[in-house]
Order: sequence, then structure tokens, then C-alpha cells
Amino acid sequence: MALFALYLYHPGARERSESESSAMPFFLRQDDIIIYKEHKNLIRMERLTAYVSGNMQQRGYRARVTDIARVLGFKGTVENLDDGRVKIIAEGDEDKLKWFEEAICIKNTLINVSSIEMEYSTPRNDVNRFYQLVDRGETDSRLDTAADHLKNLIAEMKVALKSKGII
Repeated sequence: MALFALYLYHPGARERSESESSAMPFFLRQDDIIIYKEHKNLIRMERLTAYVSGNMQQRGYRARVTDIARVLGFKGTVENLDDGRVKIIAEGDEDKLKWFEEAICIKNTLINVSSIEMEYSTPRNDVNRFYQLVDRGETDSRLDTAADHLKNLIAEMKVALKSKGII
């Protein structure tokens, strides 16, 4: 499943089909740099509020959502809720928000989204970029946990290397 479709327009590129939205971005190649350009007059802005359930907290889900949202040019936030869900508020082009709906339904080895409750509304323009909301002490506790994992990994590696006679 693709995150979203990108269409490259340059001499010799295919024409858009009737099913492709005229609000989709287009790309031009110039000296090996892809320049992104949107038709601002065709974009209809929306606000998506999503409550995501599943096995996502402390697994990198918010970072993935933030990366996807920034690539799509959204403004908004993503935060862990006390009940185990993740709340996402994203404002941007309604066509891109449809791609975003699919992209945030991540299922891999670490992250398993089971359901998403979505609500659309009028954008409020109350944030100027997309970012993660982080609770006080959250980063400190994660660094402590990572340090503990690293200590355990080092200890296990030493045992394994000693058993092989390497050290």
C-alpha cells in the first residue's frame, strides 16, 4: 500500500486521467531537484480530528505520524491520551487528508492500529506547523528505559562473545 501517489510532470510525462483530482500537487524536475508546487486556488482546507486505537504508544507511532503530516504540509498535533489512544489533529488539503487517513493506519511489527474514529470540521488555523505534544518527564523516562535496554544488550553481548571465546 502506497503512502500517497505522486505525479511527476515534465515534458514527455503522461497526461492526467479524468479520475485524478485537479487539486493534486505536481512536480517539476530542474537540475535534479524536485520542486513542489500546489494550485492554492483549488485546495479546500479541512480539519481532521482522529482518535486512534491499538497498540501504538511508546512504539514510535507519533513520530511516524508527524513525519507523514509534515511531508503532506499539514498543521496540527499528535498526542498520547491517558486511555491508551492517540489523538491526531491535522489541518490541510482535503484530498491529502484522505491519503493521510490510510497512512496513519499503520500495521507493522511494532505498531498495530486497530481502529480510527475520524471527524472532519472547519480548520481553525490555531497552529503554524505539525508537532508532537509530549508530557512532562516523558522524554526523560524513555531515555532511562533506553539506557536500561542498552545495558542489558551489552551484558548479553558480553556473555555471547565469552561463550564463543572471542573475549
